[in-house]
Amino acid sequence: MKTIRSNSVPQGGVTSPYVGGVAAGAMLLPDTTHMRAMADVFFEHSEQNYLQLNEERLVPGSQTSFRLQNVGLGEGLELYVTGSFNLHNTGGAVATVNVAPEFPFNIISNLNVMFNGKVSIINCDGYQLLNLALKRNYRNMFISIANRIDNRIARLTITGGTPTAGETLTGTSSFTIAAGATATITFEMYLEVPFVLRKDLPLGLLPM
Repeated sequence: MKTIRSNSVPQGGVTSPYVGGVAAGAMLLPDTTHMRAMADVFFEHSEQNYLQLNEERLVPGSQTSFRLQNVGLGEGLELYVTGSFNLHNTGGAVATVNVAPEFPFNIISNLNVMFNGKVSIINCDGYQLLNLALKRNYRNMFISIANRIDNRIARLTITGGTPTAGETLTGTSSFTIAAGATATITFEMYLEVPFVLRKDLPLGLLPM
């Protein structure tokens, strides 16, 4: 806010009992000009759209690449990863399978996002990208002091086995499979590649 007229009394006292039709000693309401942030004006005259990409199917050890369409200014890239696999216990006793603390984010060995095929915006693995999300004020991603992540961010479901709770991102540290039985492990996770410093600022938007 910027004031262009004030209520101060000039040096030496009031020289005129009336100023602009206002009696001496009366309050003059200042004329003001409101200033707005550029980001507020930008978002007010912009429309946020979500462009859904094609589904990519991968097997362990494989990789893929895709190009984003030119649709305007990009704020970020959201990734939803889901998968499943089976484990069969061929032994004659109950088998115990340990779950890595960073699972399922550790299944992404490398994610490289480039602008115009030249400038790398991000180049990291899935677990490092999760840490980046935590640094961007995503403190509500965890639901307990045991460092279990919210199931809207990552989820692990075990069918045909008996899970054991523990201090891992999914809240499951291990599970058992009966002799001769098969367990199905289903997982899903959400990741985001940010282009902007903050969601309420347009700084960093990329032409796409």
